[in-house]
Amino acid sequence: MTLIASAIFVSFVGYNIAFKHTAMALSGSEFNAGRIIDDTVMFDGNAMSSIEIQQFLNAKVPSCDETGTQASSHWNDGAGRYYTRAEWGSINGYPAPYTCLKNYTENTASKAADTYCSGNYVGGIKTAAQIINDVARACNVSQKSLIVLLQKEQGLITDDWPWSIQYRSATGYGCPDTAACDSTYYGFFNQVYNAARQFQRYVKQPDIFNYRSGVARYIQYNPNAGCGGTNIYLENGATAALYNYTPYQPNASALNNLYGSGDSCGAYGNRNFWRMFNDWFGSTAAPAFSWQPVGQAAYTDASKTVARGLQNTMAGDRIYLSVVVKNTGNFTWTNSGANPIFLGTSRPNDRSSIFKDNTWPGNSRPSVMAETTVAPGSNATFNFWVKIPGNISGNYNEYFNLVREGVAWFPDQGLYFGINVTKASYTWDLVSQYAASDELFTVGRSLIDLEPGERIHVNLRMRNTGNVTWLNSGSNPVNLGITRPTDRYSYFFDDQWLGQNRPARMKETSVAPGQVATFEFWMKAPNRPGPFYEYFTPVVEGLTWMPDIGLNYFGTIKNPIYTYNLQSQYAYTNSSKSQPIGLSNLVQGSTVFIGFTVHNTGNITWYRNGPNPIGIGTSRPIERISPFFADSWLGQTRPARMKEVSVAPGQVATFEFDYKVPMRSGNYLEYVNLVAEGITWMPDIGINFNSRVL
Repeated sequence: MTLIASAIFVSFVGYNIAFKHTAMALSGSEFNAGRIIDDTVMFDGNAMSSIEIQQFLNAKVPSCDETGTQASSHWNDGAGRYYTRAEWGSINGYPAPYTCLKNYTENTASKAADTYCSGNYVGGIKTAAQIINDVARACNVSQKSLIVLLQKEQGLITDDWPWSIQYRSATGYGCPDTAACDSTYYGFFNQVYNAARQFQRYVKQPDIFNYRSGVARYIQYNPNAGCGGTNIYLENGATAALYNYTPYQPNASALNNLYGSGDSCGAYGNRNFWRMFNDWFGSTAAPAFSWQPVGQAAYTDASKTVARGLQNTMAGDRIYLSVVVKNTGNFTWTNSGANPIFLGTSRPNDRSSIFKDNTWPGNSRPSVMAETTVAPGSNATFNFWVKIPGNISGNYNEYFNLVREGVAWFPDQGLYFGINVTKASYTWDLVSQYAASDELFTVGRSLIDLEPGERIHVNLRMRNTGNVTWLNSGSNPVNLGITRPTDRYSYFFDDQWLGQNRPARMKETSVAPGQVATFEFWMKAPNRPGPFYEYFTPVVEGLTWMPDIGLNYFGTIKNPIYTYNLQSQYAYTNSSKSQPIGLSNLVQGSTVFIGFTVHNTGNITWYRNGPNPIGIGTSRPIERISPFFADSWLGQTRPARMKEVSVAPGQVATFEFDYKVPMRSGNYLEYVNLVAEGITWMPDIGINFNSRVL
């Protein structure tokens, strides 16, 4: 059987249902039968605290007539006076003393959470205020709604000499209009708990009840069907729940006399609920821009697997924050379109945050709502990173508020994260430094007398003596930088460097305080002789340079001498060098294979490859286009590069190339010379090939 609450007060309680007219009285024209109360107002289990409820009850009944000594409204003909309340109560079976709701206590039973009341109710001896509050939180029904329900059903909130029957059926639960109340549900706690649970049942199982959100239903004005009714479109679940509980709407006479009674067809349950709520607690309509914080948390990772505190944060720390809020307004939020819901910085609004991360949509917008849509009464989530900057320390309260972009800011609820920033200490000591001629560090190399272009492999190890863990990835990796002056371009830049002022990144993934970091990189000697000091200091990119303690490599670069002597010359019919050939009877269009060897008499090692390779070029004049150019040449002025990979001072270099005989007869004297590309031509010692073309 559908359980409904009686909309008419029983006569024996001696309670006048009409409230005193207030200075800011409502008008019946404001009543919306399809939207009596919004969901977020009705189902707000955090609307009041026990203390606030107790204070409210105390204010409504400043003095309780516990002994019933005051006069009742009932005349005693025999005595020629009004009965006292105690006398009238005794006549009706309810003698003094009387307990007002503000003083009421009950030993309540515990209730486990279920489908409708998602929280546990912990039993024990509790006051009425505690029962109302704890039931409201367990079943997520507004404390204000339960207070109004108690008033509209039995007048308990303002009655200063209530009878026990009023507590017995306090919320009218299990009391249909057509039958006696069900004793199963007697008792104040029993009534309050089951009424709250039933309201949740109405909205969580709407299909099994007559009235539900989003449909139109015919609703009578009175239990008497002859009084008529109208079709009402039910705009939300809370309104539908009220009609399921009390299935009548007020007629025109009830609305026209809002603080009194109308005609015989009037019904007052839902009218009184709406009127009392508005008079006591404000509008039953949720404001458009309304929200409540539900929860907030901080994590080390975006998957929210590892929680972390916000104390002792340091420069460079990135922390993943999450905020959950409830939509207590009257419209559905969206995270896209023209007016999405964002979390924004506040106090003041639109403040550029010092904790902004490069993942934020904007300097004052940490995050858009994660969910696609969030209906009134549902929760929205905002997830975002914050990054601790490098120039602050101390305690910070970072405030946030909701904003509907392009429309309005929501009321500021004071949501903030308290962040304690410990001043970061980036300090270090040198552990070791090493240089070698190879990447495996098998052959140590002094930096004295480096050849121009020579590459040396360097290893630096340094201890983290600060209080911040160094990282080699992310937005603030630890690199080695050039100093004195800071960030200058280095003459010893190598192609494998991160940049001209960044030799290398720390090799380790992370180096905690007390641990050792390693930097390895190539240095390439420039083409300028003399002594040098090359200074290095670690840098936390995007945050700070560490102290410059004077770490350097000292060395000298030779004044390069590029000289040579001719050792031999030869010519063959082909590259297999099986048959020598003279150059005095060359056939037009034929190709011969030419070669010569030279002795490196300078002080610089020659290299076949790299930025300054050793080759031969046409000379007399230099860079002359040769008539003996062959397709295998490096260019029309460059017959060949040195065959050996490297030739140290005192060693011999070989040069070989095709010699394509021109199609014009005559005598030719073809000069070539050695060139260190990009550096210098070597002294011209007159190497030539005296050729006669038939």
